[in-house]
Amino acid sequence: MNDRLRPPLAAEARRLTKENQWERASEKLQQLIADVTGIEAISLQINRDQYSLNF
Repeated sequence: MNDRLRPPLAAEARRLTKENQWERASEKLQQLIADVTGIEAISLQINRDQYSLNF
């Protein structure tokens, strides 16, 4: 898919969590952190509560 048409990484992560694909969602968020800060996130865990990712 063309990068200009790709959904934002945070939106992709949210969709993946709704599909119970937590590991893939975590990878999207790691990519987002790297893109925004330039720092590689080597470990990221998503809390599975009602507050995570603005559910």
